[in-house]
Amino acid sequence: MAKKMGKTGTATIPAGYTKFDVAEYLDSPAVIAEYLSIAAAENDTGALVQALGSVARAQGMAEIARKANVSRESLYKSIAPGATPRIDTVQKLMGAMGMHMTIVPDAPQKKPKKATKRAVQRA
Repeated sequence: MAKKMGKTGTATIPAGYTKFDVAEYLDSPAVIAEYLSIAAAENDTGALVQALGSVARAQGMAEIARKANVSRESLYKSIAPGATPRIDTVQKLMGAMGMHMTIVPDAPQKKPKKATKRAVQRA
């Protein structure tokens, strides 16, 4: 059965339910850091931008804009769907959120063990 779509193209929420908003659960620096880290690990700019927007909502858009020294309008444009903010903007926003980026190497891929003569002889 197809979902009923509202005027904005989003699914209508059934009576008795509320729309899920991750911002309601971003209530500590550790949770925020984990959330942003997971979004960044996706290697998807849209996922990271969406996560930054959720954190900004959780901490207060006006407060993040003030701390990042950007206008609220600029903040909204930076985190809008489809936005591709510059790296300096991302760094300003993360700093305003009390976060920073850290670069780490990818986990090394485990190489398959080579068969030994003894293992080959047993087979």
